[in-house]
Amino acid sequence: MVNRNQVNVKLNSIVSQVLSVGYYVSIIITLAGLILHLAGAGSWAVTVIKAGLFILLATPLLRVVTAVLVFYFIEQDKKYALISLAVLLILTVSIFIGREF
Repeated sequence: MVNRNQVNVKLNSIVSQVLSVGYYVSIIITLAGLILHLAGAGSWAVTVIKAGLFILLATPLLRVVTAVLVFYFIEQDKKYALISLAVLLILTVSIFIGREF
């Protein structure tokens, strides 16, 4: 029998790590783009800044992907994996619909 409290702590730890890494990577890349911009790198700097912002926006999506994987492979809870997969599908569809407007 799996202790539900231990599973919740493990899930929260994994999700926290994913969100932290995404945040810090995006900040580092965005700051690098800002430094390039101040150094006069022009369009290259803008591209680096956009990459940093993209990573920042993609981090919550990666969090849902992580939840799907954790629920399915670690917890072996297909119900919550399917719910997380549905949320991922809704987010993905929303991104593509949002691009149209």
